[in-house]
Amino acid sequence: MKIYFLCFLCLITLFSVAEAKEITIKKLPAGNSIFIDGDDDDWPATAVWQAVDQHKGEPANKNNTVSLKMTYDDDFLYVAVKVLDGTIDTAQSTNAWEKDCIEVFFVLNDTISDGASYSTPMYGAWQLRKVYGRPMTDLPGKGFQAEETDIAGGYLQEWKLSWDTLASPSYGAYWGGKKFRFEILNQDNDGAGLNSQLFWNSNAYDQWNTIKNQGTVYLDYSPSDDLVLSTSSFNISAFFKIFSVEVYTADAWSAQSNKSWLTLENTSGEGNGTIKFSVSSNNSELSREAKITVSNGKVSKVVIVTQAGVSCSSLLAKTKLELQEARDSINMLLDKVARYDSITVAVVEMKDFTAIVKLPETNVSLKLYPNPTKDKVLVECESLISKIEIFNIKGQKVYDKISSANTSYLRLEGFKAGTYILKVHTDKGVVGGIFVIKR
Repeated sequence: MKIYFLCFLCLITLFSVAEAKEITIKKLPAGNSIFIDGDDDDWPATAVWQAVDQHKGEPANKNNTVSLKMTYDDDFLYVAVKVLDGTIDTAQSTNAWEKDCIEVFFVLNDTISDGASYSTPMYGAWQLRKVYGRPMTDLPGKGFQAEETDIAGGYLQEWKLSWDTLASPSYGAYWGGKKFRFEILNQDNDGAGLNSQLFWNSNAYDQWNTIKNQGTVYLDYSPSDDLVLSTSSFNISAFFKIFSVEVYTADAWSAQSNKSWLTLENTSGEGNGTIKFSVSSNNSELSREAKITVSNGKVSKVVIVTQAGVSCSSLLAKTKLELQEARDSINMLLDKVARYDSITVAVVEMKDFTAIVKLPETNVSLKLYPNPTKDKVLVECESLISKIEIFNIKGQKVYDKISSANTSYLRLEGFKAGTYILKVHTDKGVVGGIFVIKR
């Protein structure tokens, strides 16, 4: 009975097989790119190094350490391999597989069974090699690339492999795009012939003619990977300002604001782009929040914009000079608008140092900010604006613009420093304002 039991244990040991490795790799974030130069400094943090530690050969001969990482995008699979090797030699053999090299094995065919052999046509199966110090072999014209650079104590290789070729129907592959079989092998030769091998999944050393000892790589894909924004939030002051958000996607996208005080300059685009937006001054002591929602048809992402309320300290921060300029602006505005239109100005307002006048028959609210300004003014009106005119202090018209909206963004980069009169025509009458350009 004991003899049978021992034999049974021997059979279990003899025929047991180590569990195959499985890893999940992350998609390259939208907006990121990898330049194949043998240097991994442009790889994302989501690509994590994995140990290649299944050794074959005499333990005393092992003097190398190997690790790999992978990522991918819609067009390519990227593989980085780092080899730390005390002795690198490439001149000792005419056989490429006996030199210091990296070999990778792929099977992108979901219909192939574990027992399939390379001895019969196995579509979607690849064995690729990059010998240290030499160009990649077996890849001309296939959309593959591998580059190498020396690092402290060894070398690093970067591989870029086209999905179109790896899983091309012309090669007979039947691949669902979710996972593939994979193995990597580092051949180590210290000058006296092949003396050590390191594998990722199994040291059976049969990966060159069968897939049964290859591991599995899963592609971790989420639609959110296809839309990336440069930021998810803004915390801004109470006063007018212009901001931008970078959009990274390969798709068409649209953007919208949920608050009238946050104005988007552009609301759609194709591929990577920039959303510019402005916020009006917050005259309340309470903070407020708006959302910019960006969508590419697959996923939506939100940018939260929080604007602080106005405070006494921020108002007092205005200098005496700015106060004097505001007073001068009121006098100038009264004179210019009344003289140009041969009318009497009925109302004068001053908010946030922006001087506004209303004509007697006009009940229109007008906002100009920032004021003083350097190169831009946002005009906001509760009525529909049809035309905007700008005059200098000499009474000369220096700018006019046709409009059909309640807001208008004026770019003033070419204007000289000084005081300017603004005349706004609306569907309810004419209203005037004055602003100062400071350099």
